[in-house]
Amino acid sequence: MISAALFVASREPVEHGLRGASVLVVDDHEDSRDLVAMVLAAAGALVSQASSAAEALTELESKQFALLVSDIGMPESDGYELLRRIRRAPATSSHDLPAIALTAFCTANDRRLALSAGFQEHMGKPFEPHALIEAAERLIRRH
Repeated sequence: MISAALFVASREPVEHGLRGASVLVVDDHEDSRDLVAMVLAAAGALVSQASSAAEALTELESKQFALLVSDIGMPESDGYELLRRIRRAPATSSHDLPAIALTAFCTANDRRLALSAGFQEHMGKPFEPHALIEAAERLIRRH
C-alpha cells in the first residue's frame, strides 16, 4: 500500500484546495476505501467513509459534503444508482454534490455511463494520487 505521507512529501509544498473540505468516499472494498481516504486526508480533506450506497445515503442525510468519491461496482446498489438517487432527490444540500467516479470500469462506454449518471469526473483504478487530488480540488473550486 502506498504511504500518503510519502506521496505528499514528494510534492512541492502547495496550499491544497482540499484543506477542510468534507469528502465522502464510498467503496465496498475496505483497502481501496482506506487508500482513497488516506490520499484525500493527506491533502487536507476531512474524510468520511461508507461501504455501500445505502450507507452513503444515510451519511448524506446527516452531514453536508463538498465532494463525493464513489466506486461504481458495488453489490446491491452500484455507484451509478447511488448518484442517480442523489440527483433525483429534492433540492437539498447534496442534490448538486460534485462527484468523482473512481472505478476499475474504464472503457469509453463506462465513462459515458458515469457522466450520464451525474458524475463530473471518471477516473480509473489504479489511480494516481496527484490526479485524484487535482480533480477533487477542481470540482470543489467550481462548485
